[in-house]
Amino acid sequence: MGEAAVGEAMGEAPPADSPLLKIGPAECTTATYGNRPDVRGANIPAGGTVTARAAARMYAALLGEVDGVRLISPERLHEVSAMAMSGRDEIFGFPTAL
Repeated sequence: MGEAAVGEAMGEAPPADSPLLKIGPAECTTATYGNRPDVRGANIPAGGTVTARAAARMYAALLGEVDGVRLISPERLHEVSAMAMSGRDEIFGFPTAL
């Protein structure tokens, strides 16, 4: 599939049998929807609209100190990074561990 075809396909709704539809309505799973100005500007809980640089700084501050700020202690980091579960992924059906 060429680059243009891939870009066009990403803006379309997924097929009716797509596992992605288990997480929400088809119209909310496209890049076109996610890039709409009203959606990007909305205060949607867990929407996570941030720059790559901001996300990198946040993750770095989870691992250690960034500009004098550390978000969690080393002990808590060990606790939150331990495997919490393993089993079959309910959306895609493959084995997973978190």
